[in-house]
This record gives sequence, C-alpha cells and structure tokens, in this order.
Amino acid sequence: MRKKTPALRQVDSEIIRHLALNRFARQSDLFASILGIVPSYNMRRSIRRLKAYRLIESLVGDGETPLGYRLTKQGLRYAEEILRIPGHSLKSRPAYRSQFDHDCIVNEVRILSGVAYR
Repeated sequence: MRKKTPALRQVDSEIIRHLALNRFARQSDLFASILGIVPSYNMRRSIRRLKAYRLIESLVGDGETPLGYRLTKQGLRYAEEILRIPGHSLKSRPAYRSQFDHDCIVNEVRILSGVAYR
C-alpha cells in the first residue's frame, strides 16, 4: 500500500515547484520566487514542514556549511505526479558538496563532450 500524499499549502507547493525547476535554492531565493508572499511570512516553518514530510533536504557544503535546499527523491516524485512537472526537468539533482566535487563533475563532462584539455 502506498503512503498517502500529504496535503500541502500553496506556498509549500510553490517551494517544491521552484526547487524542481531550479534543482536547488537558498531560503532567500525561495522567498523572492513566490509571488504574493507577505514579508512577514515564516519561510522557516514551511521548510521545516517540507523536511518533516521528507520532500526536501538541506544541501550542505564543505565543513557542513548550509548552502540551501534540494528535493529528495520523494520530493521529485511529488513534483512529477502531483504538480505535473515534466520528468525531463527533474532528472538531475546537485550531488556535489564542495568545489572539488563540482570540478570533478565538470571535468567528466569535458571528457564526455570531447572538450577535455590534453
């Protein structure tokens, strides 16, 4: 039996939509992207709720420095099935935790595309 999909508020759905389309975001990016949100809105509460539902997770860098948030695999499924975001928009998730990891991925792309320096 499949778990019941949580009923989310409109702001929560917009947070998931933004993360699905942009792969990750900082709290300030989320706040700026949601139209009609009042300045006094408690974004941290929405983030805590989405984390509790296991739809988003923190994205951390070197030294456990918080970088922002990204969708979990469950969040990606929610975005595709409930919010109807096309699957091709959801295929990649930021996986690197440091500049070194990022540079390794860039080098792999260069090698695959034939642009690697020799």
